[in-house]
Amino acid sequence: IFVDSLFNGSIEKQKLIDYFKSYSISEFGYVLRKKIIEKWIEFNCINDKNYCTEDELAEYLETTFVRGIIPFTPFYILTVLAARTDFVPLNGDLTSKGHCYQALIYISLRKANIPETEIGAFLNILSNISFAFYQESISSYSEDQLNGFLEVYAERYNLPFEVKYFVKVISRSAIFHKNSIGQYAFYAPYFYHYFVAKYLADRLSDKDTQKYIATIYNNLHIQMNAYIGIFLVHHSKDVRLIEEVLVNTMVLYDKYEEINLTKEEMRHIDDYANKLNNEIIEKYDKSQEERMKLLSYKDTHKEEENEDLDEISEPEEIRIELLNLKKAMRTVEVMGHILKNHSGELERKHLKECYVNAMNAYRRICNRFIIDFKKYEEDFVDFVVDRIENMEENSFTREDVSKYAQSFFSFFNMSIIYATIRRTADAVGSKGMMKIIKEVSEEIQNPFTYCVYLQCEMWYNKSLPLEDAKKRYKEFPLSIQHVIQRFLKEFTDLHHVEYREKQQIAASFNMKLSSLDYDYEK
Repeated sequence: IFVDSLFNGSIEKQKLIDYFKSYSISEFGYVLRKKIIEKWIEFNCINDKNYCTEDELAEYLETTFVRGIIPFTPFYILTVLAARTDFVPLNGDLTSKGHCYQALIYISLRKANIPETEIGAFLNILSNISFAFYQESISSYSEDQLNGFLEVYAERYNLPFEVKYFVKVISRSAIFHKNSIGQYAFYAPYFYHYFVAKYLADRLSDKDTQKYIATIYNNLHIQMNAYIGIFLVHHSKDVRLIEEVLVNTMVLYDKYEEINLTKEEMRHIDDYANKLNNEIIEKYDKSQEERMKLLSYKDTHKEEENEDLDEISEPEEIRIELLNLKKAMRTVEVMGHILKNHSGELERKHLKECYVNAMNAYRRICNRFIIDFKKYEEDFVDFVVDRIENMEENSFTREDVSKYAQSFFSFFNMSIIYATIRRTADAVGSKGMMKIIKEVSEEIQNPFTYCVYLQCEMWYNKSLPLEDAKKRYKEFPLSIQHVIQRFLKEFTDLHHVEYREKQQIAASFNMKLSSLDYDYEK
């Protein structure tokens, strides 16, 4: 007998399989997700030119599952892919990405044989239960507590069925169930976050609700708030929600100016960049191999986030800085989810304002690190020199070590710039946002905005505006030219780019073209 994990949601059903061995399917990592997407593309006979569809579906899964909201198991992956085009929401106000979440809930309710006429009532009861949990900071009810809650609920809302009927039927749905210690709880975290957001979104005009929403968006470094904040926008297009995130984005690192990456700002690391070798482009198309290597690397180096940020075991000053950085990154991530998932549903002026402020937050963060690096450069170099000089069997002169430390220090500067541009493009970029991103790049003309645009153009549109990029490239600081070379190498490594076009790229951006491993033709 094979059943999915939803079957085990109720104690009564578990009794049927007591004498059977129990197994569970592990979550799919990046490599297995790639394979299931490839099979989905093949099954649906979808044209996938230069990994366009594959990357689009991969990003869709990433932004739908968010980081732990839904497990990456085959059942959920395939359900979300199917719901992407086939599911029509019960609630006309629900935004496009919200269809997937409601599809999973709807499927579970229908599996429990709940009639269509009762589904609306079940959804409303569940949203009220979830908000009660949120208010009381609890995760479950005893049977008496649940019955007491439903009796109070029935005094305010019309309950078209008996309380006992609701308890019995909802337990079959694997959404809200009686667990192994006799408590009623939401079966998966995403159900809880979804219904809390639904409750709040249905009451946006209420002043108390507005206070809850303000608190949520002001504390997005808390994982639960980030999830609820994302679901809120899936439930409603109300501009007040966007404004809450926008205000919190605008104040991130507001003591620092937005960095532009001009020649004046980069002068202190351009000397280092002048000594670097230019990037090498691989002659032959090994994009499939490179993609598999990259995904395998991600699978073996998964980030293990510390959910309780207050327990970071560092000195107080560093702990506070890490908390601030985590809060900033989470806030921009939530803004990014709004932009990626609702670029066709919000007015252009709101999209543009959100994009500019999210990007500016990262520009300020980048400037903060560059300023600190410059301020403490001498201390850093002295620290490295002293440590190496005190090592046994040290054969280096102080001058040699000093040059090495300075190069290492400059490498940190360039890495911060590269990482900030890359993260900005990943966080707030999408195919649907490309017109806005290009427009902003033309209005705010500096190396930072152009590099973000160029990275988004290559990754989301699979296009390299060669002549324009070549012209801009010549005007940029040497350090930024090396950053652009890195982005171009990654683009050619991970996409089908013909040899002739690779020659053009190499010639236009002072890069080398050679076979790194071996000659395929031989």
